Amino acid sequence: KDNYSKGEFTLLTKSGAGVRVEMVAAIVKWGSNGETLACTFSRDLTERIQLEENLINADRLAVMGRMAAGIAHEINNPLGIIMTNAGELVNHQHTVEEINEGLKSIERNAVRAAKTIEDLLSFTRPSPMKKEFIELIPLIDESLLFLKHRIEEKNIKIENQYSNRPITLWGDEKMIQQLLINIMINAVQALKNDGKITIKADFAESFGDNVILLEIKDNGVGIHNDDIQKIFDPFYTSRKEGGFGLGLYISKVIVEKHNGNIFIRSDLFKGTVVTILLPCGMEKTSAAA
Repeated sequence: KDNYSKGEFTLLTKSGAGVRVEMVAAIVKWGSNGETLACTFSRDLTERIQLEENLINADRLAVMGRMAAGIAHEINNPLGIIMTNAGELVNHQHTVEEINEGLKSIERNAVRAAKTIEDLLSFTRPSPMKKEFIELIPLIDESLLFLKHRIEEKNIKIENQYSNRPITLWGDEKMIQQLLINIMINAVQALKNDGKITIKADFAESFGDNVILLEIKDNGVGIHNDDIQKIFDPFYTSRKEGGFGLGLYISKVIVEKHNGNIFIRSDLFKGTVVTILLPCGMEKTSAAA
């Protein structure tokens, strides 16, 4: 009906081999009588498909390389500290206090290495979702307690802009809390001393549907335009401060599992705003685990 069409098909050669082609057809008028004809073009896609496969493989290798580099960095550092402290304790005389400090350092770094492995396993083998009704605002406040030390250390001001009505979400509480903590950690890391984080939780409308609006805004260093395009890529990080580039990727996965959307806008040296839209709790969305 549009006098134009295209599609991809597999044609068979005389030898029986399949060749993937793209065919384009258009209706044209021909000759003085205006005879209606179909003008068709076919293009062999073999080379393009091979190039696409090569690009996919190259992308996979790049991801594996970033993963290997991240894991090596995150595990080698604590292992080096453990080995140094263990060597000191074995080869030198120390006071009881010095021995305790050395053992505490070994314990801290062993926990750090174990946490890296735990994060990686959570990424590769995500646990099934356990959905329930969640009160979002109390969960935000509870999540802030996990970062209390970092917030106080940098003297960061927290401004809450909460809805007057309770906000109920249908989802996995542990996943939503991990989402909140991941985004808040990024905001804290982006801030210098005396910075500010604004957390907004309210209802909004998106494409005619009522949704939950969660917005976390900081006035930190911001994100470069080149990094914005890659910010949700696994193992990509523009700075190295505990973690190896899984936080935002996992956050995006969590949001999508809850049938939501996540957006990031940022101005360099001015700050970043993370906006998350989630279906309201009463809708009981049935996203697959």
